[in-house]
Amino acid sequence: MTDYVVTMNRDIADDQDTNYAQRTRREWAEVLEGPADLNRPTPWLVKLHKHTLMYRLHHQGRTINDDEPDGYRINLSDLQRMRLRRLQAKLVQDVVNLRFGNEEPLGWDHDLHQYIKALQDYEYMVKFSEDETDPFIVTAERCVDSILMRNAMDKPEIRPRELRPFHILGPLRKALAPITIPRSEATSRSFKARLGVATVGCLFLIIPMWIMVLHNTLWTGLVATTAFVAAFGLLMAFFLSDNIQVLSSSAAYAAVLVVFVGLTTNPQ
Repeated sequence: MTDYVVTMNRDIADDQDTNYAQRTRREWAEVLEGPADLNRPTPWLVKLHKHTLMYRLHHQGRTINDDEPDGYRINLSDLQRMRLRRLQAKLVQDVVNLRFGNEEPLGWDHDLHQYIKALQDYEYMVKFSEDETDPFIVTAERCVDSILMRNAMDKPEIRPRELRPFHILGPLRKALAPITIPRSEATSRSFKARLGVATVGCLFLIIPMWIMVLHNTLWTGLVATTAFVAAFGLLMAFFLSDNIQVLSSSAAYAAVLVVFVGLTTNPQ
């Protein structure tokens, strides 16, 4: 692939860039028109999602060579979004046929069940989005992923410049790491996480207790309670995804400090 790009005539490359731009505009116009058949929307879905399925990687700060990127990045979760859109298109057609047709569409209940299941699967995939070993991201930043994509892209007709750029900061990894972390490492990480939570929880209770006992005044109690409750609330907002959990945990922590202030603070 690299030799093909290097030896290509510059005029030919410019012509291909022009043809690609024209093809992109034509495909975008076809996307806006929508699928001709809602029961078979795959060709339209490919045009809709093709630019977010795969990217070319470039290290931040280096000179960018569109034809020789530092690697590639594939987002497998976008395939699930394509599946959701395909099922949605079929359900739209089912509803129209059900509303204006004389008969019940065949298999509409199965399509609805598949749509719900696909949404649940996507929610499961989202849980890995903040994990550095996200199994739904195939990236050249990992050695084995890089090998797979290198072999898949080793065709003269493939032009990396057609991919959108994606900038990375860290180095490419050389170790042959597994697709997900081993169970032993997962157990160790889980224990360390629980240990960290226990430590932080103890500190949020012990530090304000010491402050309010050593400086037993009403103003010290109010300032310490306000500062620690605010800090605890921000910490919960960062680590928790459920709004009710953030509110309830912050309220419980505030109640503990308020009770402690009421029992120990000298109003004088």
